[in-house]
Amino acid sequence: KLLSFQGFIVLFGVGSLSYSYDSKVLKHGALLNFLSNLSGKDGNKFSVVTTNYDVLIEEAGAENNFVIFDGFNFTPLPKFDSNMFEWNLVKEVQNVNTREVEYKEKTFNLVKIHGSLTWEKQDNGDIVRKNKDSMENAMKLAVKLVVDLNTGENWLDLK
Repeated sequence: KLLSFQGFIVLFGVGSLSYSYDSKVLKHGALLNFLSNLSGKDGNKFSVVTTNYDVLIEEAGAENNFVIFDGFNFTPLPKFDSNMFEWNLVKEVQNVNTREVEYKEKTFNLVKIHGSLTWEKQDNGDIVRKNKDSMENAMKLAVKLVVDLNTGENWLDLK
């Protein structure tokens, strides 16, 4: 479901939870392309703010050739730097008289307010983004699930 008001678009997720992007099932790429077309070509990046900690938006962006400004620098082991949200990709147009620039299309800011499965805080306090593949089997958990069921007329009488 999609709801739009005063320049904001709110997307309500419906369906099963998955950590792998499948464009045949999920429409994140279509949404990114739609938002990109709305934002124009004058350097106005759109922003996606999400509570999701999966990497579906990043995978949809990659599949659709987007450049994502997620607060991490563009190094082999990307480190978080909040100033990255203020940057844009431009190139100089070959006209010496105007110093004109052309903005890279298909760019957006991605703000993940709950973090991400691929983020890791280092001992020195830096937050780095790791490859999804390296995080999938980082730790095996064996948690026993214990359920206790009682009935009663009220909380006090539970048996």
